[in-house]
Amino acid sequence: MGFQPHAQVTIGAVNLAYDQLAGQWRGRVEDGDTSSAANILMRARRIITTHIAHHGEMAAPGRIPPGVPGQGLQTSWPTHTQEPAPTAIRQLPPALRKWLRDNVLGSIAGEALQSPLTATCGIFSQAPLIHGALLHEVAAAGWAFGSDEVDDAMWHWRPWPHDVLVTAKESGTHSLDRVIQKAQCTAAAGHKVILALASDRTWEELKKTGATQLVYLPAGTVPLGDAVGWGDSPSTRTFWDGTPWPSHSWRTAADGAPTASEGDNPARLRRHEGMMNDQKVDILLYPKGAISPSAEVLAELAWILAGTGGRPRKQWATWLPPGTDRETQQRDR
Repeated sequence: MGFQPHAQVTIGAVNLAYDQLAGQWRGRVEDGDTSSAANILMRARRIITTHIAHHGEMAAPGRIPPGVPGQGLQTSWPTHTQEPAPTAIRQLPPALRKWLRDNVLGSIAGEALQSPLTATCGIFSQAPLIHGALLHEVAAAGWAFGSDEVDDAMWHWRPWPHDVLVTAKESGTHSLDRVIQKAQCTAAAGHKVILALASDRTWEELKKTGATQLVYLPAGTVPLGDAVGWGDSPSTRTFWDGTPWPSHSWRTAADGAPTASEGDNPARLRRHEGMMNDQKVDILLYPKGAISPSAEVLAELAWILAGTGGRPRKQWATWLPPGTDRETQQRDR
């Protein structure tokens, strides 16, 4: 029916959506219409309103990111048996990734736990490591990707081969424990791991993992995309079947090819509140140790956050390296 993700669904809202969609086909669709599109629309209205009448109002489901390029955009994720799931994959704005690469990671570094649609080009020297559940046979087709074989039972005990940046969201209790264990293992092998972690874990919990907290980003501070782009802005534009037209997330073109939406331009990423992080993000460094960038470098970080981020409600983004009294606060202009 074209509801935005997490929108409140009431009988009145369903009927309004029905009227708007029916208007796209030769005016109001009446119950006697036998066209297949009209029947689908009427059945959808009947099913949803009946459900609401028996069970009460509900919220529309969240956006379900699709799957792998070259295989058509799917409505569900490929099968996996081990955490982290592909739905945990997140991405930061390219400018912030470049700052972290230039000022924290070494020259031989890459991105890990990526999807084919989130990996950047030209920032890191090493090929991105893609979540194994999102590769399948496409790896044999000449894609310049490495693979993070998460389903391997020993994956979290094998270090990443170089410095890496990982961005992920924890949706269940300790669902990213294996990622943290792999970061610890990688640090023990002499490489750095930056983990940008969206979670409800307290700093006391995170500190016990042996991490340094580089940056604290409260909710509403930074765009936090998922495996297929960024959250879409509300719009009345829809596809023929009422599915919301994506403003920022990737979509399937008429020829079946995955296509970036107009708003997903790394050089001119159009911001809106719905694409910002909805829970705090801790940018952590493994192994533990002090990082002391210059005032000019911290000013660049503040500029990047102001230029790409949102307006946090209660707190500012804060640089909090251990052993120093420095901090930088972000203010959206």
